[in-house]
Amino acid sequence: MNKKASFIAGILFVSVAVLVFFAIRSFRCPSADVISQTNAVEESVSETVTALYSDAAETQTQNETVVEAADAGSDFSGVLRSSHFSVFEVVNAQTGEEVSPRVALGSSYSDCYLSFDDSSRCEILLSASSGSAREGTYELFDHTVSVTYSDGKGAEYEILSDNSGSFSGISVPYGEYNVIFR
Repeated sequence: MNKKASFIAGILFVSVAVLVFFAIRSFRCPSADVISQTNAVEESVSETVTALYSDAAETQTQNETVVEAADAGSDFSGVLRSSHFSVFEVVNAQTGEEVSPRVALGSSYSDCYLSFDDSSRCEILLSASSGSAREGTYELFDHTVSVTYSDGKGAEYEILSDNSGSFSGISVPYGEYNVIFR
C-alpha cells in the first residue's frame, strides 16, 4: 500500500508540474498592439471629455449672451432671435408653488423646448410623449410674446425679468401650470 501511495503522489506531482509549466508559458506580457489600442482608447476618451467641456463652456457663453442682450431695456427681441430654451421650472398657475417638471410634463420633460428664429417663427414642444412640436409665428409686445400657431389658435407667453430688468425666462401657460423656459 505504501508503494501505491508513493506512485499516486508522484503522478500528482508530475501533473501539477505540467500544469504550472503550461500556465507560466501561456502567461504573456501585453503585446505592443494591446498597449497601442489602450493608448488610443485613452486618447479618444480624453478628446471626448475635452469636447464635452468645450461644448458646456460654449453653451454657458451663449446663455450669458442671451441675458446680456436682455439688459438693453424692455426690448427683448434680441433675446428671442435664434434662441433655443429648455425647461427651467414648472409652477402651479394658481398657487405659484414649484412643481416637479416630471409631474407636469411627463418623464420625457427634458426633451421639451421652446425656440424662436429670425423670421418671427417659433416652435414649442411641451409634451415629448406626443412627439410633435407646435409651430407658429410670434410678435413681441414689451414683456409679452403673442403666438399664433399654424392651426390658428393663439397663446401669450410672458417674458420674465429680474429686479434689474434683465431677462430671466419665458413663462408659458400649460393647463394648470406655467412652464418657465430659460
